Amino acid sequence: MNDTRSPQSAPDASAPVPVTAGAVAPIADQTSDVAEVARAARLLRDGGLVAFPTETVYGLGADALSDAAVRRIFAAKGRPTDHPLIVHVATTADVTEWISHLPEWANDLLAQHSPGPLTIVGPRAERVLDEVTGGQDTVAVRVPSHPVAHALLTRCRQLGIAGLVAPSANTFGHVSPTRAEHVTVDLGGYLGHGGRPLRWRRVFRSDHLAGLTPASVISSHRSLPSRVRSPTPENTE
Repeated sequence: MNDTRSPQSAPDASAPVPVTAGAVAPIADQTSDVAEVARAARLLRDGGLVAFPTETVYGLGADALSDAAVRRIFAAKGRPTDHPLIVHVATTADVTEWISHLPEWANDLLAQHSPGPLTIVGPRAERVLDEVTGGQDTVAVRVPSHPVAHALLTRCRQLGIAGLVAPSANTFGHVSPTRAEHVTVDLGGYLGHGGRPLRWRRVFRSDHLAGLTPASVISSHRSLPSRVRSPTPENTE
């Protein structure tokens, strides 16, 4: 899919926040690079954006409890603000901090299939921002199994970041990225302030490639499981 927008014409979020060089973060180079993961977590704590691999695709992450950081996601991607975001957490135990109630069958699904490409949708907890849910009364949460994502989420948790929103790291409408190079090519020309593109100093690279596992989204706010989205080989969010 071709996109003829210039960097200056990328859509703004409903409450625009400039995407500046200080607000957008690169990604770590090695799964085992503790220093890079710690640096990325600090950037997220300070309101920046960090792209990182998951077992599905590369995600563009931000602190899920920072309304300013979440708005930067929408501005960077050109994503409509009424499109909900998925919250990514470090452990299955963290899911209940975001979903106010999980039926027994949902807990069983999480026990069997998480960490992994399973997203659970349920009634939002009080802490969840409207920017994350698109104003809806439900929230989507998952526990990624990719080693880089897990390391980053664990380090974020240690810094007081309870979870990350992380839609695919591409401009809205483009195919979701499965390699670091895809992220740099797609987002590099659109991230900027005053028409000046940002420089991505690094991109999280890993021997464990993203995009090898399709994802399922299951709704838990009904008495029985309801599949919201079936696994597909590529996404264009």
